[in-house]
Amino acid sequence: FGSSCHDNALRRINPISSCISMQLRTTTLNLAAIALALPLHAFSQTSSSLAPRSGDNSTGRRHLIRLRRELYPIKRQGVVIAHKASYYGSVHVGYPEPQEFRVVFDTGSGHLVLPCIECETAICRTKGRYNATASASAQAINLDGALVGADDAYDEASIGFGTGQITGRFFREQVCLGTTVLPGPCVRAQFVAATEMSSSPFELFDFDGILGLSLNGLAMAPNFSLPSLLEASGGLGRPHFGFFLAQETGEESEIAIGGHNEARLAGPLVWAPVVRPELGYWQVKIREIRVGGRKLDLCTHGSCSGILDTGTSHIGVPGPHLASLKQALSVAAEPSMDCLLADAPSLEFDLHSVNVTLRSEDYMRPLPLRRRLGRGGEGASESVCTPKIAAINLPAVGPSTFVFGEVVLQRYYTVYDWSVPRVGFGLASRPRLPPQAGETAKVRLLKDALKDIVL
Repeated sequence: FGSSCHDNALRRINPISSCISMQLRTTTLNLAAIALALPLHAFSQTSSSLAPRSGDNSTGRRHLIRLRRELYPIKRQGVVIAHKASYYGSVHVGYPEPQEFRVVFDTGSGHLVLPCIECETAICRTKGRYNATASASAQAINLDGALVGADDAYDEASIGFGTGQITGRFFREQVCLGTTVLPGPCVRAQFVAATEMSSSPFELFDFDGILGLSLNGLAMAPNFSLPSLLEASGGLGRPHFGFFLAQETGEESEIAIGGHNEARLAGPLVWAPVVRPELGYWQVKIREIRVGGRKLDLCTHGSCSGILDTGTSHIGVPGPHLASLKQALSVAAEPSMDCLLADAPSLEFDLHSVNVTLRSEDYMRPLPLRRRLGRGGEGASESVCTPKIAAINLPAVGPSTFVFGEVVLQRYYTVYDWSVPRVGFGLASRPRLPPQAGETAKVRLLKDALKDIVL
């Protein structure tokens, strides 16, 4: 969602929209967590403790918020060949009756974006929509935070994401992470209420909006940045959040706020400094890239970097390097082969302090595809296992910028410290799960469907 540079456009609109159809009360509220008994989504859970933990101090709190993994099938010639993934949990906004929303926790964007009740498109009508008139704590504002009266002109912004765009206006509101039954930390924050939303990615998934967790540089103003506001609130153990992304059915994804969850680590946590933090990305320096232990001629001038993006499914590769890296990682296969078991080379990103090392089971698509051999040869093709990489173009960040999406973030538990800033990497601890009933049959059906697909 946030893997490309954001294109933010601001304009002044007159008169005020129906998103706030009457003058709002602007009561100042105590920002303690509100836990009213609204329905609890089965996939979203928050737990917190005042007891000291490793990674936390004893004066604040660490909150664990369950994330649901949702997959959207990617088809070729009518057959599923891969999936896009999203990880979302709950937030709730407003007072006295909080409104609960499902949001993607996205390290690659800088704003909380929720659909507005004014948005009447087919996409918006399938989402939870924010109603300012139902909240006594809502304030309509302009970008600079100034209050907007019922008859005043107001600011409106268009925000471009890697795979879509929204247009919306600004509110100041009480925002709490987690569900209303098991709430996490609360802050008074500015956010974007979307009056228009593009089809992609919003119609593909069940989530309502996006909660940006980037550094301040991707936010339009500091009061839109949830990490900064959470730190200033003083209610967290540490200025950290940590991500665990599930790989298998039966695993639970989570985000830890106010520290990290050492139970999710299979080894030590090693830190890498963020480079060019003024851009807002969680961006780390890549010293070199190796395939099977062999150094690639990609980062010879020290220009490579990697952006960690929880809203991206694949590894993003600069366009000019895509073909060569794909060729280096692809291997011939039998049509019925499990590509996660392929004898393929390792892929390493050397970040100075830590080597991010991926095995074939981490980066391969599960099933082989068929590709044509040569330019002629009617019907000539072979089966091949291919990596989950995709071309990206980030000219404002640099021509040699990679994106570390789900492929990396499932292998590594990652921790984001916005006070330094820096990113921690540690091998993720995976539970041993029993085989899923019917899984073999499902894989067999997919293999049968793929046998006639030719790249």
